[in-house]
Amino acid sequence: MNCRRRSWKPEGQVRLGVLVALLCSIQLQAQGLTSEKHLAVKDPSGAAIQASGRLENLETGTARPFQTDANGAYTFGNLSYGRYRIEISSAGFATQSLSIDVRSSTPISRTVTMSLRPQAASVDVVAPMPLAGTDLSVEQIPAPVQAASQRDIEHSGAIDLSDFMNRRLDSVYLNEVQGNPFQPDLNYCGYTASPLLGTPQGVSVYMDGVRLNQPFGDVVSWDLIPRIAISEVALLPGSNPLFGLNTLGGALSIETKDGRSNPGTTVEAYGGSYGRRAVGFEHGGANSKGLNWYVAGNLFHEDGWRVDSASDVRQSFAKIGWQRGKTLLSLTGAYADNELEGNGLQEQRFLSRDYASIYTKPDITNNRSPFLNLSARHNASSSLMFSGKAYFRYIRTDTFNADLNDDSLDQSVYQPNTAEIQALTAAGYTGFPTSGANASNTPFPFWRCIAQALLKDGPAEKCNGLLRNTYTKQHNWGATGQLTWLGSPLGRHNQFTAGAAWDHSSTGFQQAAQFAYLNPDRSVSPVAAFLDGSTNQGGAPVDARVNLHGLINTWSLYGMDTCSLGKALSLTVAGRYNRTTITNRDLYQPGRRFRLTQRRLCVWAIQSRSGRRL
Repeated sequence: MNCRRRSWKPEGQVRLGVLVALLCSIQLQAQGLTSEKHLAVKDPSGAAIQASGRLENLETGTARPFQTDANGAYTFGNLSYGRYRIEISSAGFATQSLSIDVRSSTPISRTVTMSLRPQAASVDVVAPMPLAGTDLSVEQIPAPVQAASQRDIEHSGAIDLSDFMNRRLDSVYLNEVQGNPFQPDLNYCGYTASPLLGTPQGVSVYMDGVRLNQPFGDVVSWDLIPRIAISEVALLPGSNPLFGLNTLGGALSIETKDGRSNPGTTVEAYGGSYGRRAVGFEHGGANSKGLNWYVAGNLFHEDGWRVDSASDVRQSFAKIGWQRGKTLLSLTGAYADNELEGNGLQEQRFLSRDYASIYTKPDITNNRSPFLNLSARHNASSSLMFSGKAYFRYIRTDTFNADLNDDSLDQSVYQPNTAEIQALTAAGYTGFPTSGANASNTPFPFWRCIAQALLKDGPAEKCNGLLRNTYTKQHNWGATGQLTWLGSPLGRHNQFTAGAAWDHSSTGFQQAAQFAYLNPDRSVSPVAAFLDGSTNQGGAPVDARVNLHGLINTWSLYGMDTCSLGKALSLTVAGRYNRTTITNRDLYQPGRRFRLTQRRLCVWAIQSRSGRRL
């Protein structure tokens, strides 16, 4: 056997060392590539103005302030490649927000024309999908997006987010069907986001990438959203598939504050008519180790301008974040414990006598909800970003509601008959009429209701009131992961985002009802007769109990690509695939079980020129 011996010559080691050094040099040069940006600020007439601002690197989170000179000019030198956000403000003008991409060493020039202050701020960069970190300029989004900042909300005087949207955003109006300012139906372009169970929902609401439409009925509880902690909101019209099910008319995306962008401490207190009084505080900060923190809370009470229509809102919010290099972590916690009274609609003939009157009472809703959201973001390079979140939310809603009993409206409910008189006497009641009771002398009858409850015969027809109690318990958790790639194929700016999501919820709903009678103050008094099968109507048992348990499991894949076809022309293609499994059980009838699996794919493609659809 002949064996050939190979030896490693020193010159080979030299060549390898030179090659490694050359590659490292190229990599270090690529990492250190810089550019500069020239900024000019003008007023609506074209005259230069002095302005101050803040430049933030969206990939590293670092920020620095700046001040233009007397000619409205400023030059940012040694800008490393990446994405930046600039906020510009000047006295008497709306704060302007814009984004830039630094991808080459060619100097960038941008002229910003400030507008007079109709609102506190003008936001030109929004997130076109639920999970944050994928901002696009308004011109690149194929829809008339409306956006607002925390300053807009603070200066509006609104008591909550729905109130602000009604005051400041186009095509938005409220219906206070529930009779409480924190329980409105918000309508946007004919579609609704409402806290009222059974209302067709058509607007999706997200906070920091977490869907706030509740699993049971897709309702939105506006009182659970802490207004004081909102940093930005964006209202995107249309049926964008990226925002999931029931996004028929639009989507509302909410971003909350953090300690880096909201340092310092603020305390506010105010009061007003109808017993309104409120106090709120917020505190934020950051340190040199990359840690930032933000806490906020508010208490609100109001008696309401109508009878027995009080509101008690108690909200707290906290966020802690950490950033090291190109990695950002944050943990958000929120809790709300609210009691809302809203006594619904009133007849016009009663309103003409007393505009603050109510039809029946009480109508009380108690909402309690803890919320946790863990978010992460990592910029692998100037063109590739990974982000994700995992969340948990628990919502408990209790309602106590008084109504008229429609089945009694065509019945004789005034004068007790012989059997009823005997039952009342045997039970120790006195003072009941033995004859002659009618509608003219007994406007609020109750004796026949009490007697029928004793006999357990026909309270469903003789009691003119009902009391309903509902109890809803929802556990909701899930996770989302996505990547965003920024590139310039064929010299065209392109942003591609793809992700996957999993959402699971467990829901329990119970309802019970009790017969009652109406009092002169429009309240109702219960009697010992329940709609649980123990009482009869027409010889048949009356049972209105509900005890349902449901499980919802949804897997999703989604993606979006926005490509600039020219200076003012963009093409956006988006799609989402959902696989949802729903399992419902009737716990009063264990054999009744319902299971549904739905698969749905939706694709959306549209061109826009400077924010206008083509």
